[in-house]
Amino acid sequence: MNPRVERLRATLEEPLLVTNPVNVVYLSGFKSSNAALLVEPDRVRLFADFRYAEAASAVEGVEFEETARALLKDLAQRLSGRVGFEADYVSHTGWRTLGSGSVEPVPRSGLVESLRAVKEEGELEAIWRRARSPIASSSGWRTSGSPVVPSATSPGRSYSSSTTRARTRSASRRSSRRVPTRHSHTPARATARSGPARPS
Repeated sequence: MNPRVERLRATLEEPLLVTNPVNVVYLSGFKSSNAALLVEPDRVRLFADFRYAEAASAVEGVEFEETARALLKDLAQRLSGRVGFEADYVSHTGWRTLGSGSVEPVPRSGLVESLRAVKEEGELEAIWRRARSPIASSSGWRTSGSPVVPSATSPGRSYSSSTTRARTRSASRRSSRRVPTRHSHTPARATARSGPARPS
């Protein structure tokens, strides 16, 4: 039993047709540019065309059905009744295509995304491993302690804390200096001009 599918199923009011490839991978582990996953109360069906038939048939926990390459058009004739669809991913044309047969498409938003936002223990460990990788360390990120925070200096430059404090004090002194101003009631001093010497 897939816990992600079960968590999603508990939030549904009708079967949900998942067509966003990222969400299909999240729920089933199947990668394809032209596939759909239908989560129903008692089963999960995976739809894809002949190019992905072999790989889709090997996915555990789903019932694979081969479709035409025009996926939504095929599903419009294959399915019926109220079916939720990912309104944030399916275009208006896709919505009309899906509703051209016996399907009553119901727009739904963010159902799978809300599950993805809550990270599982394995996902958190993977994120932490990536953060601790040499690539992350060499890009100016410090990984001391539990949270991953950006370093105070830019990549490739190193400043000691004493140098930083000295520069801060110097900038503070410069900003505190008062610039003298000339008052409007003080007449300006005339400056004598020296002309060229007359010949004797």
